[in-house]
Amino acid sequence: MQKPAQPKSKPELVDAVTAAEILGVSRRTVLLYLEQGKLVGQRIPPRGWWKVSKDSVAQLLESAQA
Repeated sequence: MQKPAQPKSKPELVDAVTAAEILGVSRRTVLLYLEQGKLVGQRIPPRGWWKVSKDSVAQLLESAQA
């Protein structure tokens, strides 16, 4: 008997200000990183605020420290 399929968990998202605090940069820099593809995120309608993948923040932080 097979185990039931586990539902995929949604990636943890943080707002641009929180991502900036974690990375030690400004919110504008986080927005530039999103535009350049250095961070992964999505825009949330209707206001277009960014939500940033916490995993991509951690990866960028690790690569900056290496």
